[in-house]
Amino acid sequence: MKVLRDIWREAWQPPDRRPVWQWAESHIRSIPYSPTPGRFRIENSPQIREPLDAIVDPRVRQVCLLAAVQSAKTIAAELALAYI
Repeated sequence: MKVLRDIWREAWQPPDRRPVWQWAESHIRSIPYSPTPGRFRIENSPQIREPLDAIVDPRVRQVCLLAAVQSAKTIAAELALAYI
């Protein structure tokens, strides 16, 4: 019974409205293919802060990232999907 109650409480919490990058800093513990081991930290990829905000903004219809190779483009999409 206690397990079911814990699951119910977790499922019915209010949505987390923090920006995606703040949410990711507290929930993403590691990125297996990242050259930087450990938790996600926005200071390692500050260039994705604005695209992350745009991806989850319902008023934005399209986000296009033009960037160099290995500059966190895939991470931005994966973090936004995890957040959503």
